[in-house]
Amino acid sequence: AAAKVLVEALKRAGKDPTPERIKTALEGFKHVDIGGLEVTFSPTDHTGLDYSDLSIITAEGTHLEVLGRHNIPESMPKGFKVSIAHR
Repeated sequence: AAAKVLVEALKRAGKDPTPERIKTALEGFKHVDIGGLEVTFSPTDHTGLDYSDLSIITAEGTHLEVLGRHNIPESMPKGFKVSIAHR
């Protein structure tokens, strides 16, 4: 998603983009669709997305979608930690 946001900001910044023009372009994003996700920035909010997704692929190749701590399997490898932050 970050690469798509940067590409769109560069397009909107025009020819010969500068850091200030890119920042201005980003801060003008209002519900910009970057392929199924809507991104919004403003001069006072640089969060972009209010969405996050966490997935785990096991050593066996099984895909586990983690929706909360209760879905984290008990058999995670030693030293593996998951942090989930909600905004």
